Amino acid sequence: MKKLFLWNSLFWFAVHMVISTLGTRIPSSFFIHYANLFKSWPFEKKGHFWQKYFKVKVWKQHLPNGQSFNPAVRSHTTVAKSASYAELHQFIIETRRAELIHALSILPAFIFLPAAKPIKYINITYALAANLPCWIAQRYNRPNLERYAEKVLQREKR
Repeated sequence: MKKLFLWNSLFWFAVHMVISTLGTRIPSSFFIHYANLFKSWPFEKKGHFWQKYFKVKVWKQHLPNGQSFNPAVRSHTTVAKSASYAELHQFIIETRRAELIHALSILPAFIFLPAAKPIKYINITYALAANLPCWIAQRYNRPNLERYAEKVLQREKR
């Protein structure tokens, strides 16, 4: 059992590091060109859905900062409220990148579907628990960030 736990831990560590590293290498132009893939869906009501049903404000500050695992990741702590539109736009691109990375990090769990029930449930639960909160936080934060960036852009135009 210890051996299985060790192999699973190594597997998920490798999966997260590979997907994260590859994700940080996707050019920003991809996230600009495919911005529609990351738009707020109508049911999300610009992030309000996530707060109403998942109480994101209560737990999002407890999520790990991706920059502590991968220095290529841009942290929200580096974007101050006084940031320029260009900085905010770049950070919005990084939230899209984080959303994609966390969504892709769930997919390897499906290789465990043919496994025995305990292995299947443990691995799928882990993949969801490790990535879904981060994905939800991106879906919640981005509409607010986009509205703020638009206000900053309007101020900069004056």
